[in-house]
Amino acid sequence: MDANEISRLMNQLYLTLERVNELRYQIERAERVASVKEVALKNAIGVYEKQSALKQKLTVAAQTLEREATQVAETLNRRREQLDSAKSDREYEALKLQIGMDEAKNDRLADETLTALSELEEADTVLNKFRQNVQECDNALELAKNSLKTIRRASEKEILETETRAKDIIGSLPREYVGFCSRLAHKEDGPIAPVVDKDYCGACNQSLPPDVVLKVSSGVATCCTSCGKLLFIPESSDS
Repeated sequence: MDANEISRLMNQLYLTLERVNELRYQIERAERVASVKEVALKNAIGVYEKQSALKQKLTVAAQTLEREATQVAETLNRRREQLDSAKSDREYEALKLQIGMDEAKNDRLADETLTALSELEEADTVLNKFRQNVQECDNALELAKNSLKTIRRASEKEILETETRAKDIIGSLPREYVGFCSRLAHKEDGPIAPVVDKDYCGACNQSLPPDVVLKVSSGVATCCTSCGKLLFIPESSDS
């Protein structure tokens, strides 16, 4: 097989492997999007649960103040009724003093209850917003998962087909090329790399010795002296 035919096949192989990488990247990108959406949902749920706990605490506080205010009001009414039946001036004055203290306490509790109810209403408003955010995040995650499922199904099918084409191309290359492709299959982004700018490796961007470029141009299976990838001359190259 002459150098031109080897170059043609290597170019086809490179484009085929590039397509595989593109498809895998599409899956990885969809997985990252789904992962981000999942984290966002967990964070939203955490914020919602924290706000829910705050609302529960404010609810208990407001209910406690309302019960205490009711008790004070009942006591105040009872003491006012006792004024008419006071048996002495001393008892009357004592009841009036106690009534004054109860009225002050009743006013304070009324103010505190009003404040607590206002805080509770505000907390409920915020909680509703967080609940809506949780729902939106959940919807976004569901969409991302569905998108990932669609992309993965389509991409994995094409990956299998494309990898089959790559194997066929490799099988058409000279034996030494097949051996290199097999040994270098673990390389990131594939086992091969083009020679770019006449004497640079297209994978690691390192300068290639002249004898290496000459061997590649002559159709001799040759690897980059830096990254170890199997080199080829792109069809569009002037080398």
